[in-house]
Amino acid sequence: MLLQTTAPGANLICLSASDGQELWRCGTEGIAYSSFVFRQTPSGGELIGYDAKSLGGWDAATGKRLWTLRPRHTGDFHVPTPLIQGQQLWLSTENNGTRRYELAATGPAGEPAAAYAELAPDTHSPVLLGERLLGIWNGLHCLEATTLQPVWTNDADEYGGYGSIIGAGTRALILTQSGDLILIDTAGTEYRELGRCRLGTDDSIETHAHPALVGRRLFVRYGRELLCLDLE
Repeated sequence: MLLQTTAPGANLICLSASDGQELWRCGTEGIAYSSFVFRQTPSGGELIGYDAKSLGGWDAATGKRLWTLRPRHTGDFHVPTPLIQGQQLWLSTENNGTRRYELAATGPAGEPAAAYAELAPDTHSPVLLGERLLGIWNGLHCLEATTLQPVWTNDADEYGGYGSIIGAGTRALILTQSGDLILIDTAGTEYRELGRCRLGTDDSIETHAHPALVGRRLFVRYGRELLCLDLE
């Protein structure tokens, strides 16, 4: 279990999941707001995530920093979670857009293999759906995951700001900042909406909490309420 803290010299602390005992700690360039992801390499497990100024890889067993990737443009908040699939890494931030890197054993290999500047979320985390990447920033963007070329975009008002996405197969369930719950199919070459509902009627409420899917029930925070929706 990995914790990010503001303690001096201990920005990352790894605890045993079985008994809570500390395994290691290390300092970084300050903490970020993104979640870490894990990948298995021939030499062992690796934790990949942001500190305040850069992306890095840390040895999961010892906490030793293995590599550092600094963005071309500084000032990112580093909130969106990195995405890993095989030997590929996708990053999305507000000042550097969305980029795909080839991952070598020693970290990202050189410059981005592909980039798309128009998907530049400050807090939203895009998702991978097969060979597509779906993200929200000044519209809903469906990209070809390898080339990051747009397959289609939708600039409806509900996709103008923040949103949370849960994906499976070619379908995505999107919770917008305005409280719209929208199901779409990403398989085609144009935007295809399968259904939607509105969580409430209070236009002053903005929804920023990520929903939780448990079986066929979706738990959603809406204002001061917790809603449970049956998806059957």
